[in-house]
Amino acid sequence: MQWKEVSSFGDHVLFSGKSTTACCSAAELGFNRGCLYYTLPEDQSLYKFELEGTGTVTLPCLKLPTPCFSSDWIMMPTTFRVGEQERSELMLNRREERDFITSIGVRLNNKCENQGEVNQQGPWSILQDDTLLKTASYLHPIDYKQFRLVCKAIRSNLPIFKQTPTSGTILSNRYVSPWLVFSVNNECTVYNFVDPMHNNENYFMERPLLKGAIIRFQKDGWLLMSEGAHRLFFHNPFTKETINIPDLPQHYHFSNISFFSLPTCSDCVVYGIQVDEEDEGIRVYIIARGEKSWRDHMFDNIDTDGYYMPSLNTPVLYKGILYSVDYNGLVGTLSSEDNINWSYQVVNKPRGIFDGAYPSFLVECGGDLLLVKLGRMGVFKGIFRLNFSKKEWVRVKSLGKHMLFISYTSCVSRIAPRADMENKIYFSRLSLHGEGILLYSLDTGNYHSLGNQRSSKDFYDTKGWASWSWIEPNWSRSTSEELDWFANLS
Repeated sequence: MQWKEVSSFGDHVLFSGKSTTACCSAAELGFNRGCLYYTLPEDQSLYKFELEGTGTVTLPCLKLPTPCFSSDWIMMPTTFRVGEQERSELMLNRREERDFITSIGVRLNNKCENQGEVNQQGPWSILQDDTLLKTASYLHPIDYKQFRLVCKAIRSNLPIFKQTPTSGTILSNRYVSPWLVFSVNNECTVYNFVDPMHNNENYFMERPLLKGAIIRFQKDGWLLMSEGAHRLFFHNPFTKETINIPDLPQHYHFSNISFFSLPTCSDCVVYGIQVDEEDEGIRVYIIARGEKSWRDHMFDNIDTDGYYMPSLNTPVLYKGILYSVDYNGLVGTLSSEDNINWSYQVVNKPRGIFDGAYPSFLVECGGDLLLVKLGRMGVFKGIFRLNFSKKEWVRVKSLGKHMLFISYTSCVSRIAPRADMENKIYFSRLSLHGEGILLYSLDTGNYHSLGNQRSSKDFYDTKGWASWSWIEPNWSRSTSEELDWFANLS
């Protein structure tokens, strides 16, 4: 007759309110096991505590007036009463469903027939094992997880985790948009992943090894991160895999840093660009997979069009040439034919719309090199396409069916999977009114949020940091050799 502390709920999830409590199966509901959901008196927030994790809080009822009634829990009944007319219609529907299933059941294999009368099973049970597995093989891991939650029969035949290739190829889906990834601060070990395609679905991942690290660049699901003054490493948050690379020769203060092949591939190269104020030049640091130290190249920074000032954004590898843009609209190019001798030059003249105070963002879209220009407080200045023959920027009025995802660490373009996502630019910022991802619509000429109906002309009432990034989900696992920077992959 005494209280004992527990360290696990098993398969259960608990709900606690002011006047109601409930205990349910986590597997049946599709929740993470070992969680306690609770509410507090005179509070609009929903709280969650994980025995094996941390606590989180959400605000699901922002539009309710205050003070409000205390939140509580209600369990939906599994049975219901109907009148005579509704009962007749219900029995008719059940007979039609039973007849339909019975007609299909004649064609089922012996294994399915031996499990009992087909008309006693649910509609999903008519799927044969080979059909079920083949259907699941085409699903993206996100959809695969939802597919397993349909019924017990499917869960019993499909493993919890979908098997992914181990050859380093990307497991992608053109109908999946990039996710916004961020942590509250550099010391936080919990990372948020927000999916703009599915109503701002928010996933939380605990990554203790990333404490104190900062996201610098993203490509195909791999993050390039820095820790301290010298350390750089790759990390895939979906597979928890890390690739360490040689330390930097000096303190990290690059204007931008990037890579354009998977770090698990033999042709992966990391580029870092910075302004060398002492020598009044541009210094480029380069390291290729397998190399034990960084190489640096110094280039003059005096051009006929003015002084080049690289901005804090991502460069773009376009047709084998590395492009980066500065605050004045000048574009610098870095190229090499043998990966040993490098050349650096400025290719275009600045335009009057550019100034030295606010950044621009480069992104490749539909075979063009585009630039998204913002002004003070994020006021949208326009999209420009680089005309290579005239070496100037040309204003773009529409993205057509494309959508852009813009951040300081990753700029991505995609063909919109839905009509409502076309001709929009998604930024690595959240609205303070509903926590929805901030987007700019070229159709309306305003900023909007996925979480509410508000619109604005600038970044007012939004939040975001330079280390917040867009990431393309990648669940492909790598071999031990691919995770070793110095391993010979040939």
